[in-house]
Amino acid sequence: MKTYQKLFLALVGLGLAASLCLNWQRIQVERANKTIETVMEYNSLVRMAQEEGVPKEQVFKEFRDRGVTTLTVFDTSLDKLAQKGSVNVLTGAQLLELARVQQLRPEWQAIVDNPDFMVDALYISAGTSERALKEAEEDIRLRFGKERIVELNVSPLILRFDGDTIISKNPIAGDERGVREMDLGPSTDELQDVTKNGFMVAIRPTNYCERYTAAAASEEEQINAFFRRLDDSGAKVSLIIGSGKQMLGNNKYLPLVAKNLLQRHITMGMVEGVTQLQFVKLEGMTELARLANYQVARTYVIADAEQRKMQVFDAFRRWSLADEERNIRVNYIKTFLTPRDNKTLLQTNLDYVDRVTRDVASKGFATGPADIYKVYQPSRLWYIPMAFSLAAAWCLYFLLLGVLPEKHYVKATGIFGVLVTAGLFAGPLGLLARQGVAFGAAVIFPVLSMHRMMGIWRKKRIPGQPGGFGSPDLCPSV
Repeated sequence: MKTYQKLFLALVGLGLAASLCLNWQRIQVERANKTIETVMEYNSLVRMAQEEGVPKEQVFKEFRDRGVTTLTVFDTSLDKLAQKGSVNVLTGAQLLELARVQQLRPEWQAIVDNPDFMVDALYISAGTSERALKEAEEDIRLRFGKERIVELNVSPLILRFDGDTIISKNPIAGDERGVREMDLGPSTDELQDVTKNGFMVAIRPTNYCERYTAAAASEEEQINAFFRRLDDSGAKVSLIIGSGKQMLGNNKYLPLVAKNLLQRHITMGMVEGVTQLQFVKLEGMTELARLANYQVARTYVIADAEQRKMQVFDAFRRWSLADEERNIRVNYIKTFLTPRDNKTLLQTNLDYVDRVTRDVASKGFATGPADIYKVYQPSRLWYIPMAFSLAAAWCLYFLLLGVLPEKHYVKATGIFGVLVTAGLFAGPLGLLARQGVAFGAAVIFPVLSMHRMMGIWRKKRIPGQPGGFGSPDLCPSV
């Protein structure tokens, strides 16, 4: 065996050993990351309970028993609070109509009779929740400015909110909404209801840093108020997933948001986009992930438009496959909106979730807060034998082509290996160099392997039998 052959085998052997060690380390990191967080939307389960005419606590328990760990809570609005009955919201025009038919209580009649009465305003009072009214007042002052809301009566508390009283329901209007539809903040009532029923919370805030008016509170004040409400609620918030088009804090206050997330050990959920291995476009998401030291979990959700066309059997098979192949660690399951398979809507979704969680568990995954990959930064010394292995392979290729003389093989391999190693250690260019090494290895080793196999076929050719291994019919160039 010639010297260059011995050197080639030695370097390739060392490179193979180093790559196997790195792969083993990576496998161990992935094996330690096997906990899946199963998420559903709080409001979806509440609506389902209302449609079935059963207590929401019963519905919560049934989904929790089937493996759901977390419920999402979105920002509320005056419209949502009024629909739930948490607060009462009336326009000035509605108050005038009630006064005309003499259906107002004295404190309301006094407001209408006041010379300062405004028709183009909203009048807010407590419904089933005094706390909801207090939080709505706080959020309106933060989002719109202190001057926009006025206390008209103390007992009972009645507030006047100056603003557009029209609710925009026209889909052509796009983002144009009235003040009744504007996002305020998370509801403590919802946060505590989720916690009371044994779930963790996945919070989905909009970006309060895009202030609604010039008189709104500062961005920092709005962000601090948001996290303060989470703390005061006592809820166990495990995830934050962006809502709308921007992450909370985009773009100047992302460091403040990241600091709060790290202090509370809240994982950031990054939702996978329609194009696999990409994420939903959300401004500030990638930067926030970086600032939060990549304490993130890849999140999978089936798009609403797609799920409407699917049967339960087609949908449930996707989840465990995504968890295995793409390291999904948050299964964000949305409910079917119509009954399937001759079942009620509730039973359809219970069976769907049950099949999903059972299938995921059968693949060896556990249930709980989403696992986060530990920081894995192997020593760059492992890259040195891989760099010289690649250099030996390419130099052998050029030697076989007749471009590189055999007497210069050792010298060329050493120089090429040193250059590749320097690239791997070149700071910010290190990642690009590693990608180059991977690409170069993927190209050259199959070529050398095929050259070797053709040589073997030629030696094993059976004389007088055309078409055999290595015969000129199959390998005319050999």
